[in-house]
Amino acid sequence: MAYVGFACGILFVLEANMKPLLRLLPLFLIASLAGCGGLSIPGVGSFVDIGPGDVFVAQSVTVEGGESVTWVSKDADSHSVTVDTVSGGPDSNTNHPSGMVSGDTYVWKVPNAPSGTKYYYHCRFHGTAGNGTSFGTGMVGLITVK
Repeated sequence: MAYVGFACGILFVLEANMKPLLRLLPLFLIASLAGCGGLSIPGVGSFVDIGPGDVFVAQSVTVEGGESVTWVSKDADSHSVTVDTVSGGPDSNTNHPSGMVSGDTYVWKVPNAPSGTKYYYHCRFHGTAGNGTSFGTGMVGLITVK
């Protein structure tokens, strides 16, 4: 007997003799849905795709302070997550100094900041920083604290 599933254009098949992998199925489904362009899970945080192409998907996400945002690169070109102006915002450059390429991830824990705090960010290769109150140009994104 085979278990067949479909999520975001991904077909997966698990044979019955792969029962140990069935325990991982819920995590696989979450990861697959994250690939659909942004996913927020209360208590866990949000996922943002980088690419394909020069885009963050979803461009804007809202999360609770203390939760994490995970960026997943789906593009062969180098990309970054670089905060525009606010100190303590997301910055993938420390972990990925040459940029993130397909398969790389970056996780940022959102500070317990006041509700409404905004962290504008951009890709240093394909975007420009905004002024801290609005988007820059090109490949840009926004994290808002609930």
